Amino acid sequence: MELTAEQQRELDEFYWETDISTHELQEHFGLSKAVHFFASPLPTTATCPNCGSQLVYRSRTARSLDEKACDNCGHKDSSIYLCHCEHCESIKAEERRRSEEACRLQEIEAFKTRQQETPSPEYVSWALSKLSRREKIFLKAFLEVVQESDYPTWQTICDRAKVVSHKSYTDKLTNLGLLHHYPDGGIVANPAISPAMVEVKNARGISESLRFEVFQRDNHTCQYCGRKAPEVKLEVDHLLPVSKGGTDEFDNLVTSCRECNSGKLAKIIKAFTGGYTKEEWREHIRRKRAEALQERRAQLDGVMQYWAECRGMKRVSAYDANFIYNFIERYDPAWIKAAIYIASKKRPSNYGKYVAGILRNWAKNGPPDYITNPDLALDKKKATSKQIEYIRGLLDGLGLQLGEFYHKSDFDKLTMLDARNLIEALTKSEPQERHDT
Repeated sequence: MELTAEQQRELDEFYWETDISTHELQEHFGLSKAVHFFASPLPTTATCPNCGSQLVYRSRTARSLDEKACDNCGHKDSSIYLCHCEHCESIKAEERRRSEEACRLQEIEAFKTRQQETPSPEYVSWALSKLSRREKIFLKAFLEVVQESDYPTWQTICDRAKVVSHKSYTDKLTNLGLLHHYPDGGIVANPAISPAMVEVKNARGISESLRFEVFQRDNHTCQYCGRKAPEVKLEVDHLLPVSKGGTDEFDNLVTSCRECNSGKLAKIIKAFTGGYTKEEWREHIRRKRAEALQERRAQLDGVMQYWAECRGMKRVSAYDANFIYNFIERYDPAWIKAAIYIASKKRPSNYGKYVAGILRNWAKNGPPDYITNPDLALDKKKATSKQIEYIRGLLDGLGLQLGEFYHKSDFDKLTMLDARNLIEALTKSEPQERHDT
């Protein structure tokens, strides 16, 4: 409804200058809505900081709370955090900038304090003693790339260190104070460290941990004949023989089966590599290792996705991701996926630690046969009823009996491996058979 000018003047006078209840006013004037929808705003002496208009009270409640507002631009004088006008937004933006600057200054102070706490050679020596061989290799690569390049990247550092990702190394190195998170987002080295201090020294003899790292890097495969454990016994060999000056440096070690290793002895590599010289074979091995590293990087996202699927999650948490980054550096992706699947069936309280335990056990004793040879698992399981019915249909379409096409004549004796082989053979031969008919 609309009020006449006289009714509007009277309503405003009663509403703002008396204590008559709004319910009584609503009944007296026959209003369909609350009175404040019809009463005119009450002007104040204050002006809007945004547009300069006179501020008003829009209701009795607003007047009692001293909540002024601007009818022109919508500015709310009660709180800048409840108002979205240009003036208040600029104040909030300035407050955010000052807060961020204060946080940044605090981070810089913490960064400087951290640097001052960890610069002594004694501290650095202690921190380096806490690193594994692989972590030292990564730190050395970081220092070298940063020194050599004006625009270092994690990709370049990881390629130099021959690792899949930097994410499983930087946390430990920063926690130890060997690397520092710069407030602007970068990572810098402790100024007391030089590449010479993190040289991975030659060991007298090859430790079990180093032997395992070599096997993992080479995917538990003899680099001469291509055979894998458990088919053959694996050993660590020297690309450049010890008798020729070769050392136990990581890059000079290679996985070899016992037959290739004992047969080669200290002879020139050329005799065992189809004509490669020692230098050419080194380059050949490095190229193969680089390809394997790229392949493992390409499979990282697939492992992450498989982890999420097995756990029924939309995405992998940061906690779980740390486990995966560590696994991918040490284990074959096929091993990791198999361990994830086993853990998903057991539903342990700590999923990551359970998978880690499985992988450590496999690294020590060798994985189950079905990991290295999936066909063995299929050969132990009976073919499903759907597979058998599908094979029957293919054979009937060709006018054949099972015994005429396969070495087993009883459908009930078919394994899943038999079923797979039969389906592959029948689907390949089906068009040709029908054409001949």
